[in-house]
Amino acid sequence: MAEIRIGSCQILDEVSQNWFGRSYKAFDWNQNRHVLLTQCDPDWVDDEVLQRLQSEAKTFALLKHPNIVRVLGFIRRRESLYLLTEFVEGPTLQQILAERERMPLEMALCLFREIVAGAAAAHRLAVIHGDLGPWNIVVPDRGSVKIANFALGHIFGYARPIPPTREYLAPELIEGKTYDARADIHSLGVMLYYAIAGQGPFDVYDVRNRDRNTFIPVPPSLVIPEIPSWLDDLLS
Repeated sequence: MAEIRIGSCQILDEVSQNWFGRSYKAFDWNQNRHVLLTQCDPDWVDDEVLQRLQSEAKTFALLKHPNIVRVLGFIRRRESLYLLTEFVEGPTLQQILAERERMPLEMALCLFREIVAGAAAAHRLAVIHGDLGPWNIVVPDRGSVKIANFALGHIFGYARPIPPTREYLAPELIEGKTYDARADIHSLGVMLYYAIAGQGPFDVYDVRNRDRNTFIPVPPSLVIPEIPSWLDDLLS
């Protein structure tokens, strides 16, 4: 990749691409550290988004928690908007689950205690994620588990595309309705279910063309007998 500078950031490598744009590993010469620079899709950047960025700047500054990827700032360059966040080296939970059928119960519970702590801290500031899934959970080799992209839902609001992987999303998100912290709690429960059972709570049903609300989640102890019964109650 040819050397590209965005403000004080030198782009080093492309990391990922999602509905909101492309993300790059970069080096910020002002902060003397590696950062994640996300070029937001211009189709999702309008005057309302820019106004929300300005009004919510203080909220993002308060969103400091060991289990949340920190928002460092924003850069405007011509017609492009770049989101500057902490760079965390390590695999996502999605990558980890792709390499194993399921996680040991103790490992999954330890990991999710950290994830829930981060989500709770954001919810106390009225910041809702709205796209909680294993692709947004980073598990570094050292340090705390971190939730990525908490700022995106807060910035772009409700008018966002539904990702292809819908099984983690609450019904109100899939239907494009207004949502609150309960949508994140739903996603957390589905993620923990996948981590400990190796499948989703509705996988035994054919839900492709039917309303998922008509189905009862299968207790995980019916899938993995050694799972304690209190987890059935927690996840339901």
